[in-house]
Amino acid sequence: MIINFFDNGLEENPLKEYKLSRKEHKNEDIYCFYISIGSKKTLSALKEEKIKESKSMLAEYLEEHPLISDVTGKFEEYTCTMDKQNQLVQTLMIYNLSLNSNVGYTPMWNTRGGICEPWSIENLTALSFEMEQYVYPFIHYQQSIECLIRNVETLEELELIEIDYSKAGVINERTYEK
Repeated sequence: MIINFFDNGLEENPLKEYKLSRKEHKNEDIYCFYISIGSKKTLSALKEEKIKESKSMLAEYLEEHPLISDVTGKFEEYTCTMDKQNQLVQTLMIYNLSLNSNVGYTPMWNTRGGICEPWSIENLTALSFEMEQYVYPFIHYQQSIECLIRNVETLEELELIEIDYSKAGVINERTYEK
């Protein structure tokens, strides 16, 4: 017969997670001693973890898959992370503020891994539109995954949800010479 002990008691707490700490064999009986290793995660908590994972995977994917654009006349790679998107918006806002304030301002931007250099506002604006069109389908895909996650009712359903940003349907196959 197998006799289980949970934190030195005979009753398992359903809200805790346990791991086997030792096993003892006495005669025909097996004594299993379990110690708690924390609280069991609720389905709700696991859903939130999966949503965070989907957002983290999106950030990683965008870091590894830059926008390829010829906005300056030659094909170059442009990083589209959230930081770069925010930085681009900020640059455009500062340019507009400089116009309203009669302050001279030259917008600067860079290619992926490049050094910032002066850009025309027309090129910068065109890049912002291209970046938004490139990134939006990934955001839409992440939001769709998030809705699926929020609507599952079992752990099994949650585990079946696949997150693969290469399936977001974005084509970024322009060719260029590096």
